[in-house]
Amino acid sequence: MFFFTILPLTFLASFRPAMMPASLNALIPWLPTAMAIELIGPLILGQQISDLSLMAAAGLILYRIPFATIGSRKFQSSENLAV
Repeated sequence: MFFFTILPLTFLASFRPAMMPASLNALIPWLPTAMAIELIGPLILGQQISDLSLMAAAGLILYRIPFATIGSRKFQSSENLAV
């Protein structure tokens, strides 16, 4: 399941905006993989982190909140079934 979700997200986030249609260009900055690429890219290239990279970090933290909550509730419910 992980492979089939992360592969298309990474695939879409790795293209330059000039190569994509306008409808996808509006969606791509909101993808968590695009945010991760925006955050890690300057670090790999030895550049300084920009304000846009800090916004990407904030976006990743905001993505974490609902998914961590859902995951912890699912884990607790499945843990109670095993007992």
